[in-house]
Amino acid sequence: MLKNEADPVTPDEFVLRLIWTTHYKAAREVVLREQAFEPRSNETDGISVFRVACLAIPEDALAVMAPEKRDRYALALLPVSELLLLGLTVQPSPIKSVLGHAVLPELNIVSTKADRPHWRTIQKSLAIIASKYTLRSPLE
Repeated sequence: MLKNEADPVTPDEFVLRLIWTTHYKAAREVVLREQAFEPRSNETDGISVFRVACLAIPEDALAVMAPEKRDRYALALLPVSELLLLGLTVQPSPIKSVLGHAVLPELNIVSTKADRPHWRTIQKSLAIIASKYTLRSPLE
């Protein structure tokens, strides 16, 4: 049974990050680049993730992207328990197109610009963690 997206996020959950093809390199030990966790200029509320417990299948998260671009994304899991250890939280942030949308509020464009070295370390850690749990590679 799927979780209600309004329910609080629990440490035993996983979230999914969509990773654009340029941030994925299969030949590397850590296949994801830290830039995959860089907030975009409009992400003042935190980078986007999707709660796996709210999706029928992980690929459902790709519905937020244009159909012709979906095969260019890797899907990577992040255990919420490991995010918490990094000082990050997961906040539900519902959107119309896909259930389970959430954000990592601490990892936003304002914070990352204010303390670049700290957030670069966090982004490297996220790349290492997510590289262990990559569900799907992008078509290259």
